[in-house]
Amino acid sequence: MATRPDTATFVTPEEYLAYDWESDSRNEYLDGRIIEITATSPRHSLILANLTGSLVSQLRDEGCRVYCPGLRVAAARPRRETNYFSPDLVVQCGELQTDADRQGLRMLNPAVIVEVLSPSTADYDRGTKWEHYRNIASLQDYLLVAQAEPRIERYTRHGERFWLFNELTELEDVVQLDSIGCTLALRDVYENAFDAPAETGTQTETEHG
Repeated sequence: MATRPDTATFVTPEEYLAYDWESDSRNEYLDGRIIEITATSPRHSLILANLTGSLVSQLRDEGCRVYCPGLRVAAARPRRETNYFSPDLVVQCGELQTDADRQGLRMLNPAVIVEVLSPSTADYDRGTKWEHYRNIASLQDYLLVAQAEPRIERYTRHGERFWLFNELTELEDVVQLDSIGCTLALRDVYENAFDAPAETGTQTETEHG
């Protein structure tokens, strides 16, 4: 069983990585703190399954791979220590790049990152995570997928420094992911989702440190 580092003090990246390697939970690392991501709702899981199924079927034999929750991604703000996040879904193309010099493997070159929003994590996903993700050189698209209603917020890289934002809110809408040659129809993403229980604002993310 993994022994959590003393979170009363600053946790180093090495301490986090050692703990995370042995832990059964999803853990993120942010500025010396370990953040544990706990269980999600049935609706969250169903939306994620729909997203995964659609992307896997389109990317078969295309040189890209779809990774589900549990994979860690390394990201850093300019001139800051690297932090580690566990996205809901990642698409990676070409040769996988990792920080293999550290304990375990953390991806360095995602092409697309998807987060399914929860009441307790939406601000974190839109704010802190996006602040880090947009500095990943390989990242082309960042999708924020709502649970309570059909809505996908999309950031698409435009050149080296800029990102374009658009929001799709109708079931007839289709997300065009030109970077990986895929489309996501909102009707498919939300298939059967609104029949499943959603989170009601209770805490699903606990921060330590």
